[in-house]
This record gives sequence, C-alpha cells and structure tokens, in this order.
Amino acid sequence: MSAVSRAGESVQFPREVTLSSICEIHDDVTAAFARDGAIEFDIRNVEIVDLGFVQLVEAARKAAAADAREIGLSHPASQPVAQLLQRAGFLESATPADIDFWFHGDATQ
Repeated sequence: MSAVSRAGESVQFPREVTLSSICEIHDDVTAAFARDGAIEFDIRNVEIVDLGFVQLVEAARKAAAADAREIGLSHPASQPVAQLLQRAGFLESATPADIDFWFHGDATQ
C-alpha cells in the first residue's frame, strides 16, 4: 500500500486542482518538502482535475524519489482522477509502482 503510514507531512488537496488553481496547492506541496519526513497527499476531496494535477503529483513523486523520501496518497485515486490518468495515457505504461501509488495496488478501481 502506498499510503504514508508513519508520521509526516500531510497535504490536503482541494476539490478543484487545475492549471488555473494550482498555485495554492503547489505552495503547500513545496512547504511539505521543506520539512523532514514522509509526505502524504490527501486527495479524497478532489473532483475536478486536469493535467496540472497529474504534473504536480508526478513531479512531487520524482522529487521525493531523488531525496529518498516516502510519498503516498491517503486514499486511492478517485474516479475523476482515474479517468484523467486513463485519458492522458498514464495507465497504458503504468509500472507496478505507479499502480501501487495511484490505486494502492488495485488497478481495477
């Protein structure tokens, strides 16, 4: 399961995460990276997304990997997020680590 299990930074994502609204959540993500420990993205309220959301999360995953930090989602990707990942082609070449991260190992969601 990809959810961050130990104490760390939690970043609450708003209902809408699009290119036009990304600045605020980007600031929260940057602040979480400025502190030590694991990072957890709480995306349970996310309903409206575009590629800005995926770009932000994927950039954070790469930054966490480069820093050898744990990063995860508190909940598996919601239907709007899963649909965006599918439409954008991210699931076509998804690795087991990608499936674990986005869907907590259950790609049928």
